[in-house]
Amino acid sequence: MARLEQVLGIERTKEELINNPNGVKAVVKMVFRVSDHEGSQSAVNSLMMVCQESMEAREKAIGAGVLTQLLLLLQSQCSGRTKTKARTLLKLLRSKWAEEK
Repeated sequence: MARLEQVLGIERTKEELINNPNGVKAVVKMVFRVSDHEGSQSAVNSLMMVCQESMEAREKAIGAGVLTQLLLLLQSQCSGRTKTKARTLLKLLRSKWAEEK
C-alpha cells in the first residue's frame, strides 16, 4: 500500500486508477483489511489523493463501501493520525454524499 501511495503522486497513475473498473474498489477494500495499521493509513492516504480532485473517484469509493470501511477503521485500534485522516476523508466524501440527497 505504501508503494501505491508513492506512485499516486504521478497524475497519470491517479487517472489510471480511477479509469480501471476495479481500481478504486481495490483500494477501498484495503482500508480495513490490511494486516497492519500502516497499510490502512496508506490506503486512506491513497484514497484522499485520488478523491480530492475527482468526483468520479468519490462516487466509485462510496459505491465500493468506503463509508463502512472508514467507520470500522475509526472503531479499531489504529493510530490517532490514521483516525484523523479517516475523518478528513469522510468529510470530503460527505460533500458528495450530501449532493446526492
